[in-house]
Amino acid sequence: MTTPANSNIVTDFCARYRVSSGKEADIRDGFDLSKPLYVHTLYPPTRLFQFIRLPSATNISPRLGNWFALRGATMAGLAIFGGLAGRRQAEFDILRPIEVLEGTAAPQARGPKHWDYAVAGPGGSTQIFVPDSALLALRGLGNV
Repeated sequence: MTTPANSNIVTDFCARYRVSSGKEADIRDGFDLSKPLYVHTLYPPTRLFQFIRLPSATNISPRLGNWFALRGATMAGLAIFGGLAGRRQAEFDILRPIEVLEGTAAPQARGPKHWDYAVAGPGGSTQIFVPDSALLALRGLGNV
């Protein structure tokens, strides 16, 4: 069950970082809003991880996403899958303090909508949403 406090946290965070309403809906769907949700600042030398999509015929140059994880996270725990092209895990160092939204990945059922984003799985792991304006504060270190 979604808690009103968590719903307000998402709304306030998205307003502060000018997140579009469509992306705000994706954030709400991506977090298990019945579990604790935090806005906090991450400082160097924090390291984050992301399962980056590999190039495919329909997406020859996948962009860096906003969703990150901590060391040891699995794709199932983040409720994502490889899709047809697969994914690789990459690591990033935080170069300056950034404010993020951190919570628990919501379970995602596999359906037609989810193939576009390769989203489905049991969830349950800690995940971190980094707003677009903070992505430049990350330095990619390559594949894990």
